[in-house]
Amino acid sequence: TSTITTTSTAQTSIRVAKTDFADPVYAGHDFLYQLLVTNTGPSTARNVVLTDTIPAPLIFAGGSPGCQQSGNQIVCAAGDVLPGGWFGALINVRVPSTV
Repeated sequence: TSTITTTSTAQTSIRVAKTDFADPVYAGHDFLYQLLVTNTGPSTARNVVLTDTIPAPLIFAGGSPGCQQSGNQIVCAAGDVLPGGWFGALINVRVPSTV
């Protein structure tokens, strides 16, 4: 009888894209943008958390479930993202009328 022990390391390749849906953006109005995380594999990305910084003077006005504000950052819990899978979040921000 013999025993062989090997160590296997999971590997992922994560891509993040940020797209806005309003051009131009007007003072005093809200606009949406999307954050999209794609796992090109080959392993499952575990406990993925996406963090995006909102620059001053923009104001967080809401987002997809699992997204919340922490200071000037939006934190979205994506959970596990399978190889070839993706996680998308919509973020709504407000441009103050004084801008």
